[in-house]
Amino acid sequence: MNAHSIVFYSNFYPESREMVLIIFAVFSFIVMAFFLLSKYGFRARVRKIPAIAAIEEALGRAVETGRPALYLSGMYDMNSIATMASINILSHVAEKAALYEADLKMACCRSLVMNAAREAVSAAYAQTGRADLYEPENIMYITDDQWGFACAVDSIITRQKPAAIFMFGHFVSESLIYAETGHAAGAVQIAATNDFNQIPFFVVACDYCMIGEELYAAAGYLSKKPAAANHLMAIDICKLIIILMIIYGVAALSFKNLRNY
Repeated sequence: MNAHSIVFYSNFYPESREMVLIIFAVFSFIVMAFFLLSKYGFRARVRKIPAIAAIEEALGRAVETGRPALYLSGMYDMNSIATMASINILSHVAEKAALYEADLKMACCRSLVMNAAREAVSAAYAQTGRADLYEPENIMYITDDQWGFACAVDSIITRQKPAAIFMFGHFVSESLIYAETGHAAGAVQIAATNDFNQIPFFVVACDYCMIGEELYAAAGYLSKKPAAANHLMAIDICKLIIILMIIYGVAALSFKNLRNY
């Protein structure tokens, strides 16, 4: 078999609006199909993430040392998907904190995030039967200003010296301030962000770091709702289709040029 015996169609994907509509319809069908499957109890399997398994270890260290654990959800409001995923992860962290009787604190730069976080933590404590340990003032709103909030968090880490710091959400240029200050305070740090520009800072200064869309995978893994895990699987299938289309397009063009050569 040689290159001339392999048939590829280099113009297999026409550049038209109809093609875009077809791709959109196929992807929409996949997402809706998995959403409907969740109604019948199907839940996609999400692989275990080491950083999530380390949450209990970090909270255990906070209990042993008698120091608090600090949770940060980034700079964005509740209209950010990353913040929504962070609140889902916060529910899991709060459940473990209630079981271990760890002192969990959270600093918020948006008032809506504070309200959502308080509801999530309150529900988590109530679910574990430790509603009496829930303290609303531990989840505090500071300021909407980026650098004012960064300075306040830096002060909290320096003075209270938390034994564990969880950073899940969309972080921007203040990420290095949190990570370096937490490292200097000797905290176990677990971070995840969907901003690829900030990932190197977390990788260098944190003990565990989830990269990019692992933030959403963690939220789906910890969520008790089948729809969250199913949505994650549907998006992965759509990505796989796109990858296969790209591979086919590259191969088609390459073999066409090889045949002409």
